[in-house]
Amino acid sequence: MKLKIAQIDDAEELFEMKQDKLFQKYFPKRILARDLEEQRREIFRAEKDMQKCRGVSFVIEDAGLIGFIEMYKINKTDRSCAIGFGIKKSEWNKGNATKAVKQLVKIIQKMEFHTIEATVFPGNKASERVLEKAGFDKIGTMKDYYFANGKYLDRILYWKVLE
Repeated sequence: MKLKIAQIDDAEELFEMKQDKLFQKYFPKRILARDLEEQRREIFRAEKDMQKCRGVSFVIEDAGLIGFIEMYKINKTDRSCAIGFGIKKSEWNKGNATKAVKQLVKIIQKMEFHTIEATVFPGNKASERVLEKAGFDKIGTMKDYYFANGKYLDRILYWKVLE
């Protein structure tokens, strides 16, 4: 398994992966591309964010694209960032997300960051386990974190202090 910087060529596979209804259950609809062109624009924006040191988007590969993981909310002053990830449904429960998170944590450590945050929707026990296996501490529930589809949604905050 390896992480590769997301490129426009990855748009179709990423868009396809995100169309699964179970996959969508754990993401606010506002951050999921509505069509392939929007997915391409997201990758283009991610490339611009990387150039401006605001974020990095990777695809996770293991005999093909199996997911994505990203680093965003980069704060150079505080040496902090946030991460998020998603795995293709056919690849769930195989340890790929945990491996990808641990790999990205190593990259972030080499960049001399101090803290990493991650959030998950309440009920997403698999992602909570991934973060716990990667050494993140559960901080608690952030009430009304997102506004999507006409209502506020909670998120569970995880935090990791790097050594």
